[in-house]
Amino acid sequence: MTATETVSFLRHFNRWRRGDDSIPQPQPEKAGEAIDAACAHIERLEQELRNARRVANEMSESNEVLLADLHYTRQDLKEALNKR
Repeated sequence: MTATETVSFLRHFNRWRRGDDSIPQPQPEKAGEAIDAACAHIERLEQELRNARRVANEMSESNEVLLADLHYTRQDLKEALNKR
């Protein structure tokens, strides 16, 4: 079940559960599948978020190293120019 299908079914199911008499009772098996699919989607998104945060932290650390290197390179260039 795709994320869109899962959300659509669960919203429809919830309207029925809350008493919308215009909606026929959904099949319990389908509700179980949608709940399982929603859990799987949430778990996958949480993993992707953890991965994105890890990559962002690695990039931030890498940028700090590059900035420090740039600072020292600028200092070295200034010293070299002043010696001329």
